[in-house]
Amino acid sequence: MVDLFCILFILSVFGFILGLINPKIVIRWGTIKTRARVTLVYGSAIIIFFILTGITGSQKRKLLKDATIPKEVTNVTEELTKKNDKHTAQDTTKKQIEKASEPVISTSHQDRIAIITDQSGEIFKVKSLYYYEPFSIIYRLYEDAMPESFDKHLIVHTKTFKIAIPFSLLISVDTKGEKREVIYKYNGTEIKLSGTLASGTFNGKTEFGNLKLESEKLNRISYKAPPGPTLKRKKQSRSYDATFTLSDGTTVPVFDIRRHDNYYSTEGYAIGGTRRFKYFMDLRFLKGVSLMTLWFDKIKRIDFNKGNLVTITLRNGNITNGKLSDEKNAGVDGFTGVYKNGEFFLELKHIRAVEFNIEAR
Repeated sequence: MVDLFCILFILSVFGFILGLINPKIVIRWGTIKTRARVTLVYGSAIIIFFILTGITGSQKRKLLKDATIPKEVTNVTEELTKKNDKHTAQDTTKKQIEKASEPVISTSHQDRIAIITDQSGEIFKVKSLYYYEPFSIIYRLYEDAMPESFDKHLIVHTKTFKIAIPFSLLISVDTKGEKREVIYKYNGTEIKLSGTLASGTFNGKTEFGNLKLESEKLNRISYKAPPGPTLKRKKQSRSYDATFTLSDGTTVPVFDIRRHDNYYSTEGYAIGGTRRFKYFMDLRFLKGVSLMTLWFDKIKRIDFNKGNLVTITLRNGNITNGKLSDEKNAGVDGFTGVYKNGEFFLELKHIRAVEFNIEAR
């Protein structure tokens, strides 16, 4: 139905333009064949069919969202369930990573009252504090992956990592010039970070109404009550540990690594589209003109070279070369996972290599 209304909308626009040139071409009935008549008839049709196209398009998108399971997700699930876990954590590094990966969202952040000071010096006691950061990549990743809790995270941009901190674990945020000093408790350890916040708004409830404060106008956030206990992150059917070698040579052990890709899609839209954000546990690359897919459990190491070239070392010792693809679901925007400071997103430009420590478990 949406396709029919879209076609009628386009025909109405076409008829309207022709009618302004020569009303007799499109007004084939009656005796009044003026431009005013064209405007009344075809202008009304344009408005009606535009509204109908939008309504039916929204309904189609809702049905697709509720009833369709993406083919990629089905394929991943089938592939993962066929494999058996063969290895468990044995070395100290892995145990440390696993311990750091357990907390992700603590008990309700709404239990604590945030004390917010804006740049004018006004102080607010805020309940149910959350942060809206619509143009951040990691925010959109969280929005797609954790729709029930993504806005309960404060995302701090450091020089390399973008770290998602649950408000329930937050202790304070202070403005230090152009930077923000963020203190929070993760897995029982107090951590201090210096970074920035992407443009967004703090939102919550106060005694005098709902608060909305632009991030640029924030001076300080603090809590009288300490951070609450944390919950273990949801177990995945399959997870991979790895060590990143960053562009400056630093090595960082991580847990539950995933490749992320985003692409523009018109699926479900009669007019326009949206950007999709997805994660995968494989590497897809071009070898010649053929697209290759390798699951992480087949890979020992990935070296990212200049010009989007990659060198892949397999677990069996074989080495192959290729080039990163920009095809749908095959790109590499970066990786997410968990490390000593919490959940993160790391852009590809900061990564020199990824070495998988053990097979999937």
